[in-house]
Amino acid sequence: MKIDSKASFIRFVYPFLFDPATFNERVHAIDGRKWQARKTEQAVWNSQEKSLKDELLPHVADCLSNGNNDEAAECLYDDKLTPTVCLWQLNHTLLQSRYGGTGGNVQWELVRNEKKIPFQFEECQLVLFGMGVGFLSIEVKPEGEKDSDWLDFLHYFRFIRGQRKVAVRGRKRTGFDRETKKPVLSPFFPEPAGGVSRHPGKPKLFGDVIDSILDLGVRRGDAKNVFVPGEMLPFTALFADESEGENIPHFVYRVRNFFNTSQELHPAAEHLRMDDHSTLAYAERQWFLFSLAGGVFIAFDAPNTRFFRKTLPEQLGRQYFFLFFFTLHQRFVLIRMLKEIGETWSEMNGRTTRSVLSEIMRDVIRQFSDARIFGNPEMKPSSRIRELVSRVRTPGFFRGTAGRIWEHGRHLAARFFKKRKSGIRKEFPHIRDEILQFKARGFFVQVAQRDNYHRYYARLQEALQVHPLYEEVSSAVREMYEYMKVRRTERIEKCMLFFTLCIGIPALIVGFLGINLRTITLETEGMSIWMALFWLVIGMIFAIIAWFRFRD
Repeated sequence: MKIDSKASFIRFVYPFLFDPATFNERVHAIDGRKWQARKTEQAVWNSQEKSLKDELLPHVADCLSNGNNDEAAECLYDDKLTPTVCLWQLNHTLLQSRYGGTGGNVQWELVRNEKKIPFQFEECQLVLFGMGVGFLSIEVKPEGEKDSDWLDFLHYFRFIRGQRKVAVRGRKRTGFDRETKKPVLSPFFPEPAGGVSRHPGKPKLFGDVIDSILDLGVRRGDAKNVFVPGEMLPFTALFADESEGENIPHFVYRVRNFFNTSQELHPAAEHLRMDDHSTLAYAERQWFLFSLAGGVFIAFDAPNTRFFRKTLPEQLGRQYFFLFFFTLHQRFVLIRMLKEIGETWSEMNGRTTRSVLSEIMRDVIRQFSDARIFGNPEMKPSSRIRELVSRVRTPGFFRGTAGRIWEHGRHLAARFFKKRKSGIRKEFPHIRDEILQFKARGFFVQVAQRDNYHRYYARLQEALQVHPLYEEVSSAVREMYEYMKVRRTERIEKCMLFFTLCIGIPALIVGFLGINLRTITLETEGMSIWMALFWLVIGMIFAIIAWFRFRD
């Protein structure tokens, strides 16, 4: 079986997260990036041609116009709504440059143990969504037509951090040997990625190239991983010729799972079916293949016509690829929301300053609620009051109480002045607003005008579990909202109970004693003001004891 290298292509997508609040800043920074070519200053990132919106539904295409008429980037936004997405393509001259790019005439090889697969870089694209998801895509193409090389390349090139002993190596021509009559090749690696001097004589990791390209648009430190660490998602179109019909199901199974040629296959009969949810027929012996690890279009012995060998690959590389990363963006936004919900919930259920304060109050008033006083049902109320008064008059009472308050106060002050994360009452509206924005600007049931594009988009959403993820996020937010309402009601009830106890118990004590204050209500008779304040304090202490004993 041979692969038509002219019609086929392989793109690898590196997804990442960034702060959505910095989207506009990043767009302007990327538009303004320049590099000095030999004679002129050129833009690092160029806009993609604006033909995508012709295939989109009106409510989606309306967002494809840039309100500022800025031609630097293809952006789905207008002035009144939050930006949706911007698309750029790396300047081809810079990409092929030996000084800042991958080198136009450099011979690149994928290296794993003794196996070497030569390949070339074709193009690079950057996509940023306003919801805080970005994609960097690299198009590379293995040299030759052997199906085994394409399958192995598709499997191994995904690993960019050295997993499975995968590396890349570049060599450039630096001279010509007259004796052997062969060109002299020297090691090469892009300088922004560390150059040859970083690891002389050793294969380099493609992750360094990814990081250097990200620095041209998004600072690598701001790009957070959202997929399997050190792994990219393939999006490929393979046009295979001279195929054998009985081997097609096994070949499709291998490609859909991105297995290498040395991987043993023992698929079940259900896995070899061509009509399940992971496949979508396009034409005779042509299918889209779906999985959580990437997307594939496979065609066996496609007609040798202009449409199937040129127009269709162009559509796959533009419209279908746009739908691919648009759906990926939906999945990763929902995954990020689930992470935020989990972190907010954990923060809410953690030890807060309020819970620490409750523990301090319990410890301070524990001496008043001794079991010998309140746990003895035979002790009369008057005896309990006398026992409390005798404890208050003890010389070490106030010193011990002050010591406890000081000891706990230091810990409480440390927690109070420590920079804290905002609680659920502040984070929840943010999460709720994000969901509403995502629903209005990024979560569409249908986006394309044509039937083939819509079928592909709907099946891809099904394969990536976008709708179940959305339901999970929506359900979690609804339950959090109901829980917050219950908590708020309980908080109001407890506050009312606390104020009732603090006012009611001292009022009962004053009314029971029939207090007349000396020099205030009567000239010579009655209780002194200090003794009245003492009994008010005792009443407050009883109220606090009742609060902590009966509030739950």
